[in-house]
Amino acid sequence: MKNWKKTLAAVLAAAMLAGCASAGESESTSSSSQTPPSSSAASESQSVQEGYQVDPEYDGTDTPVDFSELSAQDLDGTPVDASVFADYKLTVINVWATYCSPCLQEMPDLGEIAQEYAEKGVQVIGIVGDVLNSDGTISDSQMEKAAQIVTETGADYLHIPMDLDLYRSDLASSLYAFPTTYFVDSEGKPVGNALVGMIPSKEAWQAYIDAHLDAVEQAG
Repeated sequence: MKNWKKTLAAVLAAAMLAGCASAGESESTSSSSQTPPSSSAASESQSVQEGYQVDPEYDGTDTPVDFSELSAQDLDGTPVDASVFADYKLTVINVWATYCSPCLQEMPDLGEIAQEYAEKGVQVIGIVGDVLNSDGTISDSQMEKAAQIVTETGADYLHIPMDLDLYRSDLASSLYAFPTTYFVDSEGKPVGNALVGMIPSKEAWQAYIDAHLDAVEQAG
């Protein structure tokens, strides 16, 4: 299973760089949904003091990504580094693509959550995964499309295009479906495991975020 995921990750990464991943393929791999953690699972996770443990039944096959060395730019070209995490206990990093319908469907919920959870020390960041040209440069037309989607979906939070540096990082090598969501702490270090696929509702998002926030606070 693990080798299959690595192979699929390599195939998707190549397709992303070539700009040839089809919408149909994306939707078929991205439409799986996650089941939010139960209260009993959250309770069990709180009893684990070593590091960040959110789901005690997680088998470790979806590798979290360390963003502590982040160096990128946002959609406006403003530099972004790991200091963007410093003022928040937890950051939700949602990797999406402009052609991915499940990605777009969950973005309005994330826009609301970004506003509602700010006072709790939680922020949301989006990473746009399909803006690279085949030569490794950023596509202006894709950047415009991404900005338009952000406006239309109300996903009014920081978005970062996946440039060549991010493409060559652990992020791209671990990514095999859109959307995929990662959780990191105030240093950009991973919290819990990645969530692959569309989260089905705002309530489910809240359950996941609450569980990861509890893990951070418990470990602290």
